[in-house]
Parts: sequence; C-alpha cells; structure tokens
Amino acid sequence: MGNRRGDGVRRFLRRVQLRVSRVVRALRADAKKNLGQPAANAYGIYLVHYAFVSWLQLALVKAHMAVVAKASLVFLGAVLLGWATTVGLRRVPRISRVI
Repeated sequence: MGNRRGDGVRRFLRRVQLRVSRVVRALRADAKKNLGQPAANAYGIYLVHYAFVSWLQLALVKAHMAVVAKASLVFLGAVLLGWATTVGLRRVPRISRVI
C-alpha cells in the first residue's frame, strides 16, 4: 500500500514538471520574440542609457554598500532599463525608424 501512495506522488510530480517545462518553453519563445537580440537594440540602449546610469548612481550615493556592488547594480540596471526602454520605443512607428 505504501508503494501506491508513492506512485501517485511520483505521477503528480511528473505532471507538474511537464507543465512547468511547457510554461518555461512558451515564456522563453515569447521573450525572444518580444525582446529581440541585444545587438538589434544596441543603438537604442546607447541613446537612453545615460539617463539610467545617472539616476541609478544618484539613487545609490548614500547607500552603504561596497563600490563593486554599486557598480554592478548600476551596470545591470542601466542595461536592463535601457533595453526595456528601447524595446518599448521600437513599437512606436516613427521612433522605430531611427532606433
């Protein structure tokens, strides 16, 4: 009887695993379609990154953190925010011709 219970749990976990893997696959495909490649958005990121770098540095001035941690946060934040902004701006027809 202990085996039956264990088999049911294993089957349940297997079904959960399969469904999660389908969701991850769908999200990955959707992200590739919506975000595009970084190289395709590089010029737009270059144009907007300075505002994010300045803003993030100002936000972290009084934070008691190591310099490396602050620099990492600013770098990652600027890249991600610049990328997201560029993807959003590329959906505007007139702006997409420039970026």
